[in-house]
Amino acid sequence: LLECLGGFLEGTRVLQASEGDSQRDTALPTDGPLISRLAANPKLQPTLARFAARLGDKLGEMDVALSGADFGALAELAHWLKGAAGTVGFDDFTNPAAGLEQAALQSKAHECESLMQELHGLAERIVVEPEVAPSPGEEPAPVPQGEIVSRFAEDPRFAGVLARFRANLDTRLAEAEKAASAGRQDELAAFAHWLKGSAGTVGYDALSRPAERLEALARGGAVAECPALVSEIRVLCEKLR
Repeated sequence: LLECLGGFLEGTRVLQASEGDSQRDTALPTDGPLISRLAANPKLQPTLARFAARLGDKLGEMDVALSGADFGALAELAHWLKGAAGTVGFDDFTNPAAGLEQAALQSKAHECESLMQELHGLAERIVVEPEVAPSPGEEPAPVPQGEIVSRFAEDPRFAGVLARFRANLDTRLAEAEKAASAGRQDELAAFAHWLKGSAGTVGYDALSRPAERLEALARGGAVAECPALVSEIRVLCEKLR
């Protein structure tokens, strides 16, 4: 079973790209964590983690395909997700992925955009293993000097995706700052989880580690330590280009 699942996840064509915080809803997620129905089997945890990591890349490819009106590629990617998600127990993805496949085959751009928002929202809620708070002696990563430029900045195809990510991040970060001031740890954890995945997907890797630390602190109840880390993320975000 493990080999079958692993082969299914790895055996699809990968398009050249991996970006994307496309047109997601700017509100922070309010639903609970999304856990695979296979999560109780410890032998499947590596497979679930591999799917979660691969999903981020695939959604990025979908964003690029939709931005370029490449409905054929979008339908192919949606077809992969429709099968792969159910195979690893994330059944919530099956219906919207099937709907996206049909909408893409019919070149219905607005319907595709709506379904992509739904899929991104589901992806942000995935939990594949318990979060572990950082050790007290862990040193934060040094703040990068100068501008922070995406790994994909030189590819003109990703200019729109990167601009949308930065605009979306600005809105979400403002909400996270309010949540930090009010001690709303669930909202902070949701923001950090989104940023941890999305920043790396669009090539802003400098944001991934502080986002991971923020999520661990928020989920661990260390709310008093969160405002300083949110401020650190704000400094980094002001360097994005």
